[in-house]
Amino acid sequence: MTDSRSAVDSTPAYAMLGLIALAAVIVTVAWWMSSRERLTPVEQVFEDQPAELVTNPEDFLVSPPLGNGECPQLFTRIFAVNVVDGSIAWEQTVPSPRLSFHGEWYVLSDEVGTAVLVQIDREVDELPPSVRAIDIKTGDLAWQRFLEATEVQRSAQTDSELVMETLKVDDRLESATFGLDVDGQLTGSPPVQFDRDQPFDPAAQLGVGYRLTSNVADVMFDGKVVRQVYTGGSGGRIEVRTVADGSVTTGDPIPFGDDFDNLGASSSLGQPIQATDDLILAVLGSPVGPNTRLAVFDGADGGLKWSIDDTRAGAIAGDQILYDKRNEAPVDADSTRDLYLVDGDDPEKVIWSTALSVNDLGGNGFLGMAGDDLVFAVESDRFALEFLRIGDEGDVPELLRAAEGFGSGWSGVHHVDEDILLAATSDGFRVETAAGELIGFETVEPVSWVRRVGDRVLVVAVDSAVCGG
Repeated sequence: MTDSRSAVDSTPAYAMLGLIALAAVIVTVAWWMSSRERLTPVEQVFEDQPAELVTNPEDFLVSPPLGNGECPQLFTRIFAVNVVDGSIAWEQTVPSPRLSFHGEWYVLSDEVGTAVLVQIDREVDELPPSVRAIDIKTGDLAWQRFLEATEVQRSAQTDSELVMETLKVDDRLESATFGLDVDGQLTGSPPVQFDRDQPFDPAAQLGVGYRLTSNVADVMFDGKVVRQVYTGGSGGRIEVRTVADGSVTTGDPIPFGDDFDNLGASSSLGQPIQATDDLILAVLGSPVGPNTRLAVFDGADGGLKWSIDDTRAGAIAGDQILYDKRNEAPVDADSTRDLYLVDGDDPEKVIWSTALSVNDLGGNGFLGMAGDDLVFAVESDRFALEFLRIGDEGDVPELLRAAEGFGSGWSGVHHVDEDILLAATSDGFRVETAAGELIGFETVEPVSWVRRVGDRVLVVAVDSAVCGG
């Protein structure tokens, strides 16, 4: 017979053993937790989101926006405009990256015909930096490649590959250079010594076909970049780089001095360096009044042709130069500036001139060439912006009313050619087809980037609300 008293008496002993065992487990776990290697904040980010390729994502993932207090997520809208009829082929909305910077949009394609619009989300926060791509044909989200890096800088590209450089921040992540192709696959690339403030020759380090992605003037042929013009060398010389073989021709110095001491000017809305096959234009700014000096160089070898001072805005127009300058009219006159089209080899040969209405933002309305026609963004009684084509002197108005915000040729917010004209407005963008139909589209966000790719013109509009608090 079992002694019930002994069973009852042993219960406290078992309970004590259980408490001792539990205490031992707690102590062991506490020791392990305190002694194990802790993850750095960067390591924790990659623990939560590995560096990997995500194909056909439902949404792009981005880190929270910068700002004090609770900042709303900003969004980017992308439109693909059909060149033939000006209709919208597709529209896509994606969250904006945590940080943006000049030249962040890229187009990559391959021999099969796949083409993607690429954007960089460049800094680590709650997520690693990434590159994300949209299929240009359909507007679908193609892929998002998360990168094992704390910050990514762009450096060079071909038509099919974008080469970037990562920055080292801790012992775990080393600085490296890598490339991405149209499918988001990593491609091997040698190290790049890339200084954002000083141009470099990517062909010398990456091979023939690579070109710079910023701070240059591209010379296009059949939709491809064939040459690039930038400033380099001591004192600032014109440098002409041929993409096909990577060769660089060093031209003449830029004529600084006499108060004209920097590239670009607030009175000229165009690019400070412009280039075609025949001509190179450098626009120099002066702190003494709203003045510019135009310096014109040979397009092939960068040799200085001529320069002219005290202009306002200047641009290349085919094999000619367009510029405007202050006239002698009183400040309250309908026109205080005159517009001139001159021969690219000789500024004394004036093709035509006309009065230009006052444009507070400094531009003269010139957008670029559509065939042999000069195209201007102008104001009218009907619209804040429409397009004016000037084929010869007979098309020149007595007074050209330039649309605000445009002038001096190429910019990132318009496109002109013989097939389609497109320019941003204060509330969207306007399109004119080859048939002459003028179509307006409204966007809540301001247009920030425009580029033609094949039979589409891509238009990017970005929410620019400022968050504080």
